[in-house]
Amino acid sequence: MTEPDYYKILGITPAADSTEIRQAYRRGVRDAHPDAGGDPERFHAIQTAFETLSQPQSRHEYDTLRGNRKPGWRHRTPGRHAKGRRVKAWRVKTPTPKTGQTVPDDSTTQVMARPWYIDIDPTRRLRYSPSAWRRGTITATIIIAWIIVSTQLTIQILHTDIFPALKALLIPYLLISLIAATAASARTLKHRKHVTTTAIAVLAAGIAWATGFTTTGLLIAAHLVGMVAIPWAVTRLRRAAHLQATVRSALREYNAFGPAGTRPSADRRTATVLRALLERLPAARLFVRVPVGVHRAEYTVVCGKRVAVITPPVARSVEDTGAERLPEAVADVSRLLSGAQVRGFVVWPNLPVERISGANAIIRHLSAPDAAAEIGRWLSDDAYTLHLPTLRRLRDRLAGGDGAGIVPHQQRRTVEV
Repeated sequence: MTEPDYYKILGITPAADSTEIRQAYRRGVRDAHPDAGGDPERFHAIQTAFETLSQPQSRHEYDTLRGNRKPGWRHRTPGRHAKGRRVKAWRVKTPTPKTGQTVPDDSTTQVMARPWYIDIDPTRRLRYSPSAWRRGTITATIIIAWIIVSTQLTIQILHTDIFPALKALLIPYLLISLIAATAASARTLKHRKHVTTTAIAVLAAGIAWATGFTTTGLLIAAHLVGMVAIPWAVTRLRRAAHLQATVRSALREYNAFGPAGTRPSADRRTATVLRALLERLPAARLFVRVPVGVHRAEYTVVCGKRVAVITPPVARSVEDTGAERLPEAVADVSRLLSGAQVRGFVVWPNLPVERISGANAIIRHLSAPDAAAEIGRWLSDDAYTLHLPTLRRLRDRLAGGDGAGIVPHQQRRTVEV
């Protein structure tokens, strides 16, 4: 069930100011109040809508996730993916780079550890993968090359001594191929990608072989291949543009996501590790309590194509992972995020000797003082790339997960992430 349209409930537009919201709220509660014979459910809905829209911060977050705010001229409507309305998003503040810092004296004999984040520039611009600009360039290149091949093919056939009937078929062939490529790019034909691609590839190879690999035969084969390559490139461009339109705005404004309705928390040691990763890695994004398999991955940090599933030794509830069920959660996340590198990390207050693992282990047990450095070094392989398909899958899984029936957290000291 998606989140209701609060503007429609109050009978106002998304451009309404605070005065209009207050007036609409008063009219609504007066008509829907149970003591006046109104509907209790509608009365509760009006109360919820007013609580959300009357506060600037909650209204800004609601508008951003629903796509009510006007996007920039380069972007389509952001946040219009319906599942995103069930996700709570916020930003963990990152430190501002300081200028004029003093350089330590090299003459000292004290050996100082080199920070793991020393080579990471927090002001560097983030990249988006897949990039709509890059795929647009590839698509334009393929189209231009296909036009050049079509022109060369026309000139070659018209200046070749062949049967007039074959020359007469040139214009209909070019028109049919143009219509077919346009229709496939516009998705007006049925999706038979593999069969069509294979058939055209075999046909192109057969024509090139039958003509003895002459110039005319090779041009016809290249023309047929281009007729398949154009829809393929356009489809990839559409997917990249759709990903950027649906999740890019929220990912750029927020760096942490959790179940709707609450602000998730963590124990103090784990919260320190998570905050250090979000502060030092520009592309790091945190997902809290993502449902995977029969469990919930407590803290999932994504940076590029690398995914770190982080958990304390003891699970916070029966549905969370903890150290014992972390291998199952890592396997479930790996199946969900095909192509991503997934590892699990357990943050211990004091690392037991029997839990010490190698640097390349899929499940690593780390002490709290060393956890941020070890996890950060592994995630910083691509610290400036937001891999949109991975982030989109996690956000959809978080939005689609049922938050009902969650066992209350164990009684222990927690701190907001």
